[in-house]
Amino acid sequence: FTKDFLLRLGTTICILLYYFSLISFETFVFLFIGVNCAITIILFIYIVWLKQFHISLEQAPLLDKPIRPMIRYGLYAFMGNISSIVITIIDQFMISHYQNLGAVGVYSTCINVASVILIMGSSILKIALPQIADYWKNADMAGMQKLYKQVSRLNMVMGCLLFIGIWANVHNLFALLPPEYAAGKYVILFVCAARLFDLATGINGAILLTSAHYRYDLFFNVLLSVLTILANNYFIPRYGITGAGAVFFGVYGLINTLRVAFVWLFYKIQPFDRTSVYIIIIAVLAYLAGALLPVFKNTFLDLALRSGLITIIYGTGILILNLAPELTEKYTGFLKKKNS
Repeated sequence: FTKDFLLRLGTTICILLYYFSLISFETFVFLFIGVNCAITIILFIYIVWLKQFHISLEQAPLLDKPIRPMIRYGLYAFMGNISSIVITIIDQFMISHYQNLGAVGVYSTCINVASVILIMGSSILKIALPQIADYWKNADMAGMQKLYKQVSRLNMVMGCLLFIGIWANVHNLFALLPPEYAAGKYVILFVCAARLFDLATGINGAILLTSAHYRYDLFFNVLLSVLTILANNYFIPRYGITGAGAVFFGVYGLINTLRVAFVWLFYKIQPFDRTSVYIIIIAVLAYLAGALLPVFKNTFLDLALRSGLITIIYGTGILILNLAPELTEKYTGFLKKKNS
């Protein structure tokens, strides 16, 4: 919540204040640093409030731990994180090399818009990680399979709604931005599709990273980095930022497909069932309904009506078919509480 919502909200407010010339650049820098520091302080206070902040100078408990395996695992995880950072920034460096900084600005803005899809998935993953650890500890693969499908289903339900909502309203988004940002239209499509597939494949990366085959996660990250560089080297000079978006979709799609395949190969579990197909069908129908709605001159009216129609059709379909029992239970409980 603090990282995915409060930090983004605070950063957005700082940017808007500077954009509308309400603050100077120096004030913007101080506010930006202040927002990040505030998040750290909030997390520290929360840990203290939970009574989980402990400092001990005793080293004896550490000596009982298997240090060498811990260091080896930490190094693999560290290298994997470095690869992930490279993946997230290398395309922007290559765009600045082959295009210009203006193209980088358009591309990074479109990436941030599309990454909204990941907010719910990131929260679900943080909740799922302790459960994954427990299932490994107890060798409960049946529970792991159930969690794998449950996370995939919830991610698809929320991700599909955000995807079709963003793409159906992409014209409204660009109406609020300078004209040059329209060049990033298909970047949003490709990145949204890549993020949605990432969500749909669920916790495959977390399962691999916490398993005995954790080395494969580093392999996939390195492979992703290499493929991103090679593909962008070909596509960006020819197709600009749209080419970079297509590479983003293709490479992430390939890596997630390989992760799903490896998890199935090693542990015989996978995240999909008939529910996945039904969710996609309802999402397509809801999108078509929103896309067929005539465009209104007032951008905000168009945004509200189109988003409302899509949400009603999509949400009704999900609830009637009970494709997300957890959400249906919450909705039913809300209605009972409201009527009581």
